[in-house]
Amino acid sequence: MKARVLKFIPGPFGIYRFSPDMPLPADLENSKPYWIGHTEDELSVVCLESIGLKAEKVDLGWACFRILGPLGFSMTGVLAEIAGVFAEAEISIFAISTFDTDHVLCRASLADFARRTLEDAGYTVQA
Repeated sequence: MKARVLKFIPGPFGIYRFSPDMPLPADLENSKPYWIGHTEDELSVVCLESIGLKAEKVDLGWACFRILGPLGFSMTGVLAEIAGVFAEAEISIFAISTFDTDHVLCRASLADFARRTLEDAGYTVQA
């Protein structure tokens, strides 16, 4: 069974890139939710834009949709299906996975269009 319900998470969100040796920004605790990705090449952070992080690269103005879960690890194609719906509508996404679920971000300027696109594809989007 595919997950068919998403929740709109108020933002807007920013995507930030730091050097890999940078400590986590202290202000990050003021953002709920936030996500961190850390590799040998970079430290990436997604958080509420209002936190105002200063980073070497910043991309602001993202809206977030959370797939209501939890999604079991045996569920396949959930994110791919939603990404396909957005791709068909030419909506670029930034996807984040957690232990329990996936989050799909799109440009905040397209949030209403993205919501309608999901609903037209049979999804329910909660506010």
